[in-house]
Amino acid sequence: MDLRGLEAFVAVAELSSVTDAARKLGYAQSTVTTQIKNLEKDLRVTLLNRGSTGMKLSSEGLLFLPHARAVLAAISEARQSVRGDELRGPMVLGAMESITSSRILPMFEYLSNLHPGLTVQLRPSLCAEAIEAVGRGDLDAAFVVDDRTALPGVRTEILCEEPLALVCGPRHAFVHQEVVTLDEIRATRVVGTEPGCAYRDRFELLLSRPDGEPFPIVELGGVEAIRRALLTIDAVALLPRVTVQDALDAKELVEVAWEVPFTVRTLLLHPESRRVTRKVAELLVAARKVAGEQTASAP
Repeated sequence: MDLRGLEAFVAVAELSSVTDAARKLGYAQSTVTTQIKNLEKDLRVTLLNRGSTGMKLSSEGLLFLPHARAVLAAISEARQSVRGDELRGPMVLGAMESITSSRILPMFEYLSNLHPGLTVQLRPSLCAEAIEAVGRGDLDAAFVVDDRTALPGVRTEILCEEPLALVCGPRHAFVHQEVVTLDEIRATRVVGTEPGCAYRDRFELLLSRPDGEPFPIVELGGVEAIRRALLTIDAVALLPRVTVQDALDAKELVEVAWEVPFTVRTLLLHPESRRVTRKVAELLVAARKVAGEQTASAP
């Protein structure tokens, strides 16, 4: 099985185009086509079919793609092992938007200082999307916040417990209350992230009516949009404390006197179906170091 055939197949599968794959790999289109045909001849299956919107994976191609990626990753790792200590090349990661700036970017900074030749591609991913993408091999690893300690189809590494805070603007009536009840929260406006985020989904379940009708949370998407909204509207939001700690310290936002009755954790997910690569191992070391430092410095 020729390595160039695997590279050509993966490139076309990801780009849905022989032309774009040839440009990425630096080959002529005819060369890419020949490489894939030779691979299909070797495997005795059709891996790609031409459709109205470009090249599409056959059922056999869908099954073969994660294995092809794993082989290429293993070869890249083997090459790296004899080229010195510095990691090089791309690493594709998923991360929930709500923890990207506060948890993930500091870890990237630490990792890039150690390995400047490493290029990280970050893709916004909710938990369910991240599990599927890591399982398929589309992501080398992903960071999520979840209330579970193990997730199906992936290896799960617990980085830290993720403290949550119910926050509001400084003019909200809750600022002056020593204790706030769940019924009082139901009576005010609640803003939050989109569904699929564990702490938002658990919070919505707590607020929902006994007849099962979902509580109406105003979905604003990103944490920064939620923070800005709380300064101008009479509302509350449940967010990871690390994402609003600076605003709490500056008294731009105020923590509501309500105890969160559930626990979530920040997790690192990586493929269950293959061995831990050196890149993922280094990523895990960096993530644990940064999470540990942040936890130790938290008020």
